[in-house]
Amino acid sequence: MTIDTQVNKTYVVSTNEQRSFPDAHRFASCVLSNTSHYLNIAISSPHWQLKDLLVSSSYSNFNDDINNNLDPTFYFPYKNSIFSFNYSSILSSDLNSNIHTKIIKYSSIKFQSSPRCLKTLDGIVVTGGISTTYDPDTNPIGLHKGSFSIYNPINSITENIQIGEFITNSVSINKLSTSNSSHYRSYLCNNDKFLYQFDITPSRIIQTANPLYLKTALNHSILSNDGKTQIVVGDTSKIFISHPLDNNPILNSNNYDIIQTEGDCGFSTSFLPNNNLFITCFQDGLALIYDLRNLSNPIHKIYSTRPKTQPGAFRVVKTSDYNNDLICISEHQGRVHLIDTRNFNNHSVLLLPKYLYNVPPSV
Repeated sequence: MTIDTQVNKTYVVSTNEQRSFPDAHRFASCVLSNTSHYLNIAISSPHWQLKDLLVSSSYSNFNDDINNNLDPTFYFPYKNSIFSFNYSSILSSDLNSNIHTKIIKYSSIKFQSSPRCLKTLDGIVVTGGISTTYDPDTNPIGLHKGSFSIYNPINSITENIQIGEFITNSVSINKLSTSNSSHYRSYLCNNDKFLYQFDITPSRIIQTANPLYLKTALNHSILSNDGKTQIVVGDTSKIFISHPLDNNPILNSNNYDIIQTEGDCGFSTSFLPNNNLFITCFQDGLALIYDLRNLSNPIHKIYSTRPKTQPGAFRVVKTSDYNNDLICISEHQGRVHLIDTRNFNNHSVLLLPKYLYNVPPSV
């Protein structure tokens, strides 16, 4: 992998459009300041394509999200556990260096299997992956079944559930908008081509609908912040869109609109804060931004610096909350795109420092 090469802005003109590649910078002064910190920790990444393995604390209530995230908590998997630490612990761990090689103070949640994906909301942690645990009813010979694990801080109980025939690629969690209590819903994307749905309360975790068959291995799903729109992507160029109701948990393929795109396999998707725009990134290094009010064509396209290659494959897309107007997209190796949503052409690429790869991570 080469991360030192400067990538200059170039243009490749086709018959239909002008395609641009963004500037790449090893450090962008507007994003990475002199006080940026690099935490040297071991994150288990047992699946070479699933890279959405670091999440920060989030809350369903706006005031809680603002106040509690003044010192955000970060979660990541290591072996069969989810570890977490506060941002302040990074700053206090080694004041003389911005590259932290010492072990900071963690707290952890232990599950039966190694997570391949995770999300958190209001302190609840949900993970998905593979389970090989023997079960006389669902897995009598220890096959690689899908897994769904939940930790609820309200009762400090951890649940581990076998679900699906293959790996769980993505898991989500949202609080139901009609709920005044601790009632949440999770969607699971599985390689067996089914979308699974669970409801989570302090007293129980139940599968609330028959799984939905979408005819392709599913890689990612997300629900808009207002709970009105769901996006699902998988090993296809298609994007599936539905509008689920809190009080009607039935999953039905007839309720999904389908967008046919020019992309390869869809890997990640995210809503912008206004809930009208969403972005989906594909494995061939293409990302498309759509407006739900007019889905005939994407309103903007973003390209990898190394399209149609494994190092340049788009893996994860994140959007900032509220009014921060920022999209982040990670390439498979060494590069992160930053796009200002106020002007999609204001686009930079960060080349991660080489020493982030050369120093063995602490465990």
